[in-house]
Parts: sequence; structure tokens; C-alpha cells
Amino acid sequence: MLGLEAVLIVLGVPTSLPLVESLVTPGCMIWVGDGKDRLGAGSLPLNGGLTVGLVDGGITTDILHMASALSLHDLVTTRWGRRYPRGWYLSIVEVSYAAVGGVTAAVTHIARYRKADPPPKPGTVPLAVPRDASTVLAFTKTVRHYRRAPAVKVFEMPVLTNLGPLEAPSYHSGGLLPFPLDTAVRVLIPTLFSRDGCWGLRTVSATEVLLALDVSDALIPRFVAVSNTLLKSLLPGRALVASYKALFPDTEGHPVREGLMVTGGGWNAGR
Repeated sequence: MLGLEAVLIVLGVPTSLPLVESLVTPGCMIWVGDGKDRLGAGSLPLNGGLTVGLVDGGITTDILHMASALSLHDLVTTRWGRRYPRGWYLSIVEVSYAAVGGVTAAVTHIARYRKADPPPKPGTVPLAVPRDASTVLAFTKTVRHYRRAPAVKVFEMPVLTNLGPLEAPSYHSGGLLPFPLDTAVRVLIPTLFSRDGCWGLRTVSATEVLLALDVSDALIPRFVAVSNTLLKSLLPGRALVASYKALFPDTEGHPVREGLMVTGGGWNAGR
């Protein structure tokens, strides 16, 4: 999605190792556990392109030390603090997932840290044709529960609409899905064999969750068995891409870029 090729991944714990191994190319180095201080700039088989560190979580002292050892000058993270390290500059992009063609109510904030000199002003986030949850939900799945169909189904712009009680919400399939999203979320949806005047009430499947988060058809089989905890931690792909392009307007048009990713206490490097 980002135009980056992974060349190094550092994981704090081995929990996600089988999944990571199935997603990267054979030339990607994977480091698991302690001893990250032994990594240096020579650990990255770079070809001279832009090097970016992608961090899933906050920027810690440990991550900054690793970034310095790997000669990284750009970090992109999903979290940041009010105070940031001396010598680093910060820029932030906010993206409404629905505005870029997404189907959940997610609003993401992605930050770019740049060392030594300020990053360029973030570019604009291009809008996309709005979609709703019905574009990822299957209407032919068997359901056991029904509710009265909504009296009116008109939306100028898809919104998150709860048609059930607060303690047991059920979301309109013609609107947006909640975020974070997992297989415990219930939707009210017209089904092929609904009784007259009723819609089916069911939970979303793991495949539907992954589709809603823009996981590609080719990758879905590798994710369908993951836990709800992991599903709820995933950020929408379209929002990430839109944020990255806005934070790196200076790299638009460059087909080959290199990057380093830090995930879950670990690092992932790519080019």
C-alpha cells in the first residue's frame, strides 16, 4: 500500500512471528526479542532511497536509540506525546476514514517525526466516493434473529447509526461500522430470506471485518484465524495510505522507497 519493501522487522515478542513470516519476502531480516542494541546501520540492506521507520505505538527512548543506530531520520507513528525528543520535528495528519472511502467511523491520527530538519508541510488528503457497510457485508448469510426493518433508509452521507439499545447495539448496514471493529459487532441487514418487513440481525464475520479494514483478498486467508484483540488493533488501510502520502509529499512520484517499521515493541524495515 505504501510503496515500501520490508527489509528488517524487529518484534518485541514472538507472538506474531508466524504471521509476519508469511507476509514478508525471503530477503527480509526478522529480529525477535532482546539484543536490539546490536543492530546498526549495516543491518539494513538499503539502496540509497528514503528510509522510514514505521512505529506501531509510542516513540520510546529504546526506539530512538535504535533509530539513531540504524541512521533513521524519519519515523511515522500511530501515537505521540505532548513533548517530543530534542532535535526531532513533528507533523501530524488527521484522516476521517469515511472521507477517503472507508466503511467505519474511524478517525486516525498519524504523526511523522523527522530528525535534524523540519519535514515539509503535510499535503492535502484526497477525498473518495463514500461507501457504506453494505459494500463489505454479505446479504446471503444465514441469520437466526430478526428485527423490524428501518422505516427510512436515506443517507446523504453514510453515518454510524445504532438501531438497538446502548447496552446491545446493532448497526445499520447502510451506514458506517463502529471502530474499533471485531466479530462481536452486530449489524441489522436485509438478507435474502428475511421475513416480510424484517431484516436479519447478526454479528460480522472475520472476513467482513478484514474487508472493512481494506485487507486485500490475497491476504485475508492469513488473517481470518486471528483473535478479536488483534482485529481491534488494526487500523484501516485507506486511512494509513492517505496519512502517509500527506506526511510525505516530498516523495510523491518516487517508485522505490525504503522504510523501517517498528511494530508491537519491534521493528520492521522495508525499502
